[in-house]
Amino acid sequence: MMNPKQSEDKVYQQALQEHAIELGINLEEDPEFKWIVEKSLVAPLPEGWVQLKEIEGDYAGSLYYYHEESGQTQWEHPSDQFYRMQYEQQKEAKLSTPQRGSAWDVVSRDSTWEVVPQTTRESINCGECETLNQELTELKKTLKLMTEESFQKEKLNSQLKNECTAVQAKLKLCEDKEVEITELHSKAKKDLEAAKIEFNKKQTPKPSSTPTKETSILIQNLNDQVKKYKDRASLSKVEKKKSDEMMKDMHKELNFALETGETLHRDLSVAQNELEELKITSQAKIKEFKDLAELFEGRLTECLRELKEARKAEANAFQAKKEWKEKYLQERNLRQSLGKKLMELQGNIFVICRVRPLLRDEATSCIEVIDSEQLFVDNVSHNFNAVFGPESTQDEVFAEVQPSALSVLEGYNVCIFAYGQTGSGKTFTMEGTASQRGVNHRAISGLFEYAASSIETNYAFSVSMLEVYNESIRDLLCVPEDSVGLDIRSGSVEGLKEYSVSSMEDVETLICQGFQTRTVGSNNVNEHSSRSHLVLCLKVAATRKGSQVTTYGKLNLVDLAGSERLKNTNAVGVRLKEAQNINKSLSALGDVVGALGKSPRKDAHIPYRNSKLTFLLQDSLSANSRVLMFVNVGPSLSSASESQCSLKFAGRCRAVKLGAAKKTAKA
Repeated sequence: MMNPKQSEDKVYQQALQEHAIELGINLEEDPEFKWIVEKSLVAPLPEGWVQLKEIEGDYAGSLYYYHEESGQTQWEHPSDQFYRMQYEQQKEAKLSTPQRGSAWDVVSRDSTWEVVPQTTRESINCGECETLNQELTELKKTLKLMTEESFQKEKLNSQLKNECTAVQAKLKLCEDKEVEITELHSKAKKDLEAAKIEFNKKQTPKPSSTPTKETSILIQNLNDQVKKYKDRASLSKVEKKKSDEMMKDMHKELNFALETGETLHRDLSVAQNELEELKITSQAKIKEFKDLAELFEGRLTECLRELKEARKAEANAFQAKKEWKEKYLQERNLRQSLGKKLMELQGNIFVICRVRPLLRDEATSCIEVIDSEQLFVDNVSHNFNAVFGPESTQDEVFAEVQPSALSVLEGYNVCIFAYGQTGSGKTFTMEGTASQRGVNHRAISGLFEYAASSIETNYAFSVSMLEVYNESIRDLLCVPEDSVGLDIRSGSVEGLKEYSVSSMEDVETLICQGFQTRTVGSNNVNEHSSRSHLVLCLKVAATRKGSQVTTYGKLNLVDLAGSERLKNTNAVGVRLKEAQNINKSLSALGDVVGALGKSPRKDAHIPYRNSKLTFLLQDSLSANSRVLMFVNVGPSLSSASESQCSLKFAGRCRAVKLGAAKKTAKA
């Protein structure tokens, strides 16, 4: 019966084979590329990709991959193509390069040593295995050095043996010469003795006083022979002495060679013992390394199984999250739609909050945008009809006000104004820049585009532009001498010039003219601070063809001057007077909003006349208008208190119920 580990190994090998087939790799022909299959099998998903499960259809229950940004879907794992290309490159390199080895790293040159698969080492990623690898490498280096040293010692020992053999041959030759000399000496000695005996025999018992000629010759010959033998004996003694000295030298050399050979034999024996110990240690390390490899292979199989389960759980969780998110968005859109319809019926002021991005000298933000309807300022929650964070665009902001702006063509009065402290981004929201147009330009150009596309209705447009500066009304579209002294009578400004326009280019020309005469200045908080309240008014008269009824709509686009704290701006002189009048008019606007929120009765007193600003906006804050308010706030910590005040005022405005807006039509 197969144990659990064998079963897991079998499952793992089967998974490898199946994945190799998907990658186009034949592991039987190319086993050295097994590591590519293993890496691809456990490769994580690239950034932006998620795994999902098909819920319905012919492929229900099948897993597929989805890219969150591009929307691309595919059945294959996104990283498989990368490993398939890597395999093709490796195989091409293998075919074009001579094979210097295999996928196995040999531990030793000795054929009795074992080998370790490279893929096993690559699959183990732990500190202990790295330590064992380092130790094994050091053992290899030491073993190689000792093997080379032993080889050198054996070579030297062989040379010494050859020298000893040569010395022994020379010694034997000397001994042979010594024997030969000894024999010659003995022979010469014997010949001398024989000559003496023969001489004694040939002597006469009575020698004469004069030797004979024969006797003289014989004596001379004997003397020559004696001399010859003496010379030969003397020569033999000299040669024997030389041979004795040579023998002594050769004996010394032989003894030195023998001592050196014994030392080398002892060193060789020690080296062989150390080599055997290293072999035993290396084999133990290899066995330990194999055990760890098997252990980590088991752990790898278990991790792969857990990874598959985690991926499956992640895909299910992502799918559930996606479904709940869709349900939440549907519910929120329905709630917002119903809320907008309810606010239209009740005539609530539609409040939009926009948070300015941090400036370069502002390090930390005190505002946290939670979602499209809620934000926190110093852990205080505020809810509005729409909330836009610092990263919001002009297109996204205008999309919230576009439906109300277009209702002007149907005969409704619409007022859009921006409120907030100085430097919070009101002018940018309303006016924008040449590359990022604001609400004013987008709303008016949208009206002209819609009117141009209508073939059933004729539209007539007129524009006026004024500012409320230090509690006086100034017409920005006429010469400065004629712009002062204007007053409000019966809900309109007497003497205010209105110009008929037929295109957006005409409106832009008038707006540029008005901005040249608008009052701006600088303070410690804002380098280009608006010192007056700007009101851009577009009136629309719409007559349907074949009808005698004309509807009149009016769009008031108001860029309020920013509220200021004198301790922050350090304003003096003219700037101080401007700031006081700005704060006074904004305070009057707050009183009007407060009165509208407290008393829903039509006959209740509303203090519109406390300021020229509120008196001018009286018809926009009545039951006949749709009012949209931008509350702009700065995110810096130094602006936290002013932001709280602006948001609280916006909250009070949101609670005001003006009643349902009504069309203005005349026959």
